[in-house]
Amino acid sequence: MEQQHVQIVSRIYLKVPNTAFVGSSVYPAAIQRLTMAFEDKLQRENEQGIFILDSRNKVKNVPVAHGIFTMKFSAHGTGYDHLAELPLFGHSENHAMLQLADWVGSAFLCPMAVRAFYPNLENVCVHADAVFDIVRNRFGQRIKALQYRYERDGHKLGGVSVLAGGNNKVSPVQVFGAKSP
Repeated sequence: MEQQHVQIVSRIYLKVPNTAFVGSSVYPAAIQRLTMAFEDKLQRENEQGIFILDSRNKVKNVPVAHGIFTMKFSAHGTGYDHLAELPLFGHSENHAMLQLADWVGSAFLCPMAVRAFYPNLENVCVHADAVFDIVRNRFGQRIKALQYRYERDGHKLGGVSVLAGGNNKVSPVQVFGAKSP
């Protein structure tokens, strides 16, 4: 990823342990934020691009595509002008980049975030196991350096965002772990 200059934008939603998670609006909202970051990058580089998302099912894919359609073809003209097409939906077993995204999310980002936000739940949640401190400390700073960050209206956006339920406040430094010696 470093050699190919891959950049990461991620939205990680952590639920409050032992509570129900109503996530019907989470995925479309996350995709909107990721699309905003992708549009920013495309605009800065004066490029066109396409978004390939891991397909779930038609009922779940349609609201995501419709949300992007609404922004892209907004009457106000502030849509996603650099997207060549609405999101395409593929299956990760057919797309190497979707496989890579799954791997980075599952093996690195999610366990690092869970461990940072819920370190005292290692007996309840497999991703809160202390072994993930090794992952955070060994790879966290390298992953942090791969983030695509940008600024809009005085707000820093993009990169790896973690939204956790409850009163869990963790700085990005804690999510990515300590700097390697």
